[in-house]
Amino acid sequence: GCDGICEEEPGWSCDAGSPTFCDTVCGDCFIRGGEMCDDCNPDPGDGCDDFCQEEAGWTCTGEPSICNP
Repeated sequence: GCDGICEEEPGWSCDAGSPTFCDTVCGDCFIRGGEMCDDCNPDPGDGCDDFCQEEAGWTCTGEPSICNP
């Protein structure tokens, strides 16, 4: 999440501290960290939930993710 000059990389959000903590941003169109999908929104019910995990009965592919039942 933090590049060679300590700048945020796309798809990550970093909280300055000691050490710096970086986490993925669900809904930003980038699949990072533990995300299974990212369909450019944090809304559940469309195949990719608000934690960027594939929902039961759906298949998501690509980046950004396109989900189909």
